[in-house]
Amino acid sequence: MKKELQKKLNAYAAAAGTIAVAGAANSQIVYTDINPDTIVHDSTTYTLDFNNDGNPELMFETYLYQASVGPVQMADVYVLGDTTNAIIGSLYSNQYPLPYALNNGDSISQTNTMWQAQTLNGGLQYLGLTVGTAYTLANWPGANDKFLGVRFKLGTNTHYGWVRLSVTTDADSIIIKDYAYELLPDVGLTASRTYSHAQSHRSVLSAAPGGGDRPGLRASAVHGAAALFRARPHGSFV
Repeated sequence: MKKELQKKLNAYAAAAGTIAVAGAANSQIVYTDINPDTIVHDSTTYTLDFNNDGNPELMFETYLYQASVGPVQMADVYVLGDTTNAIIGSLYSNQYPLPYALNNGDSISQTNTMWQAQTLNGGLQYLGLTVGTAYTLANWPGANDKFLGVRFKLGTNTHYGWVRLSVTTDADSIIIKDYAYELLPDVGLTASRTYSHAQSHRSVLSAAPGGGDRPGLRASAVHGAAALFRARPHGSFV
């Protein structure tokens, strides 16, 4: 009787082990903690290369310029590389991409329908735009520990990842904290998800999943705001 029970236990343990290994094989997340955090400020830039192959997928910058309505402060991210590389967000005036500030636990995968690709607006996407203290546009000004949802190509394969950021209320600084991507092609992940063998560990703030800051304009809309996007001098970094 004991031998029969032991056989059943051994068989169960073997089956459980097989399930655990198979589950692990379905997700291989590569996580990087930027330590110390990188602060992009005063017209500086920062390029992010998910897999460190020398071909960055994103470039962050802040920029101040003078428009007819007054000084305009921008916090931007350029989508670099393959034309299918993209960020989850909305499209203002059918032309200007505004990345969403995703919450912890939001899904980042091929099922998302709001991917804004590198081919739009020369790759330039707007995290934040402020005009003095009068107006604030886009989804990121004042956002703390939110996530960019990113899609990018490595060779011929499509991968998904996230970048955790904070942006100051006046959009003059971007704080880049950590990032991760799914090593297996065409496999999605959730914002903030890391792997136990990460390069280093950072606790992720607990935020209600599912929402993110979703409005096309996070604060007051400005009549003719598209002109502010058009006025910002920029070039392609692709």
